[in-house]
Amino acid sequence: MTEHPPDPPQNVLVIDCPEAMRIAENLEPPPMVISIAFRQLSRTLLEVVAPDCVALPLLGSGFDAVQVIERLRTFGYTGRICAIAPDLPDAALVAAELTALADGLPVHVITPGQYPGYRSR
Repeated sequence: MTEHPPDPPQNVLVIDCPEAMRIAENLEPPPMVISIAFRQLSRTLLEVVAPDCVALPLLGSGFDAVQVIERLRTFGYTGRICAIAPDLPDAALVAAELTALADGLPVHVITPGQYPGYRSR
């Protein structure tokens, strides 16, 4: 599932991921974007923000996508998830593993070159 998401998101929650902010700035139409630190993620915040997409790093500072996905599942999130990653040998395999972990929620792995403005660190 490394292809572009089918429809541009309207409401994006970005979790500790500056690369996702750069991608969102180039989407048409531009979505509403809320950026938070991983430690701020809560059930209440998800209910208030009501994102149709959560963007997060595959590997963050002190956390990873697996931890975020587990927390999102606990909170009952049902939207799509975009994991921002560096170049990977098999991004489709990573996306499949994360989708399985997310109980079938669509997980897209986004690597450099897929979106304008995204450059890996």
